[in-house]
Formats: sequence, C-alpha cells, structure tokens
Amino acid sequence: MDDEKLDILLNELKRTQSSVDFNEFCNSQWGQSKETFKTARLLADKLVLDEHAEFTLNNPKLIIIVSKGLSFNGYVQKSLDDKIKQDGLDELSKLTRDNLLLQNESLKYQQTIREQQEKIATLTEKNLSLQNRQLRRYIIYSIIGAISALILSNLKEVCQYLQTHIQ
Repeated sequence: MDDEKLDILLNELKRTQSSVDFNEFCNSQWGQSKETFKTARLLADKLVLDEHAEFTLNNPKLIIIVSKGLSFNGYVQKSLDDKIKQDGLDELSKLTRDNLLLQNESLKYQQTIREQQEKIATLTEKNLSLQNRQLRRYIIYSIIGAISALILSNLKEVCQYLQTHIQ
C-alpha cells in the first residue's frame, strides 16, 4: 500500500475535521478508474484498521478521522521512523559485535599478560636462588680468606705453635 496516498487521505481528514467520501476524494486526486476505486477502498480500510479513522454509520462511503488519527504523524513518517529504528538496531548489533570482538582481544591480551607474569615470577625465584647461593659462597670464601690471612700474617707464630705441640 502506498504510504504517500494514505498520508494524503489522512491529511484531508485532518484538514476538514469532518466526514469525507473517500471514493470522490481519491477520484479527484488520482483520476477515475477501476484501480482508483480499489485503491480508495484499500486506503479507507487501512485507516480504519489502524484506528486512525472510522466509517460513518449513515453512509459506509464516508470516513471520518478519530482522535488517534489526529495525533498520528503519518505513514511516511512512520516508515521513516521504522527504518531509522531498524538502522539503529543494525548499528547497535554491529557495535555489539565490535564490542564483543574487542572484549575477546582484551581477554587474550590479559591471558598473555598473566603468562608473562608467571614467567617473570619463575625467573625471579630462580634469580633469588642463585643470588642466595652466590651470597653463601661469598661468605664462606670471606671466612676462608680471613682465616688464611690470619694464618699467613702470623705464620711464624703458627709454625712455632705447631712445632711445640707436634713434638
């Protein structure tokens, strides 16, 4: 159904604020033909079905606007609004998909960071173990060196001491 034609009929109903013979109106707008008559009836039925207008009780060829029809912006505007809403939903789904991809990348990156931190912790533990071993050796060598220095600095006295005690 042609939204523009529906809007033209709806606007005429709004303008007149009274009953309109939809057949005559459509004939004046789009010419007299069998198709125009069918179109007029379909337009009127659509307006009544959507509760924007109703047929008069006295004459079913007359249609009158109702309060819901007065506040309705029109079918073209509704189609545009629906398209904008659908485009917005499409954009929202695209953004949601992009967001999920970014979150997935972020999770992979965080996993890589955790793995690197585990490697760092393991290497730090090994490094501390090696440093402790080196420190122990340094202390032991220092003690050995100090004892050796004492012995060498007092070599004469040590030799005399040993001679007296060995014999």
